[in-house]
Amino acid sequence: MKRIFLIVLAFILLSSPSVWAGSVTGNGTLINTGDKQYKIVLKCTGVISDTIINPTGMVEAGLYLYRVIVESLAADAAVTNNSDVYIYDLSGTDLLSGDGVDQLDDSTRNYIQLSAYEPIIGSIKLSVANQAEAAGIFTVTLILVK
Repeated sequence: MKRIFLIVLAFILLSSPSVWAGSVTGNGTLINTGDKQYKIVLKCTGVISDTIINPTGMVEAGLYLYRVIVESLAADAAVTNNSDVYIYDLSGTDLLSGDGVDQLDDSTRNYIQLSAYEPIIGSIKLSVANQAEAAGIFTVTLILVK
């Protein structure tokens, strides 16, 4: 019994973190789309928790968070319906003011239009609650304005 426990413990410790954590790609690119608008496209897989987003030049540009697009296409691996999207500043304030709740669904594209535009003062964090599908693929696009 002790041997089985040690084997299981060794497997957990030596396994890649991606076995139990999700991944985000694209968080280093601030794309100028013209007319004082910028976007950051975050391609996500699995369970996302407190992923730091800090593209080069984002803070210096004096940008404000304007809109968020949350998308999961039918061709992608399924995500958990009614998952919650949060964008936090470094002080822990949800820049979406709760408007990201229930915005991630399988096979949908949801637009989160903000009523107040929060300035980006430092790095921000992306968290997605209730998304339990390890293979779930979705995209979160941040639209920023000057």
